[in-house]
Amino acid sequence: MKSLLRSTLKFSGLSVAFVALLFGIASETLALSQKEIVKKLKIIPVFTLADKKGSPLVLTKNEQEVTNIFMSKQDAENFLKKLKENKPDLAKKVEIMPQSLGEVYKVVKDNKSENLNFAFVPRKEEVESAVSLLKKQGNKPDQFAGVPLYTARRGENKGYLTLEQNNQQAIPFFFDKEQLQGMLDQFKQKNPQKAKSVEIQVLTLESMLQTMQENQNKDLQKVQFI
Repeated sequence: MKSLLRSTLKFSGLSVAFVALLFGIASETLALSQKEIVKKLKIIPVFTLADKKGSPLVLTKNEQEVTNIFMSKQDAENFLKKLKENKPDLAKKVEIMPQSLGEVYKVVKDNKSENLNFAFVPRKEEVESAVSLLKKQGNKPDQFAGVPLYTARRGENKGYLTLEQNNQQAIPFFFDKEQLQGMLDQFKQKNPQKAKSVEIQVLTLESMLQTMQENQNKDLQKVQFI
């Protein structure tokens, strides 16, 4: 891996016509290989701060070296703006670089011996949506630690709601709650009775990745990030 740029900073519509989709119920969720996980993650754009050679900026937080992975370009831009205010000389050396989450995941797995720490920075709006949803469901979280990931479940067994395209069944996981809600609204119009038992579930990207690495269940092959 390229050398790391270090600094001791201390900073506290899915465009698919869902009308054409068919919905069903998947059974409860074999561990996936690294290659399979990378393939699923490669469509997800993330953003890092790096120099022109591609060396990522490494910050010291709580005595640990961390590279931030922003889920939003806007958040990356806001961070760079603060960096220009606090460390102008360092800010001149870095720029925002888009990357595939699949590539980031591969780097983490391929460089375990280097003790690299990557911190996902979720969108603030989605964290607020996740906390609000959990409160409505009777939970009382003080905070939400991780990148929110949403899916839908239905029925007494809480099976995952699936979609079908090109004769293939998939279990969708959304990074945007409103996109999932839009899908559910259309499902409700077509299947009002079935929709009554539908419930949105929020989990974290980090826990989902761990499940994909460790859980022995064939339904993980059907996971599709949106």
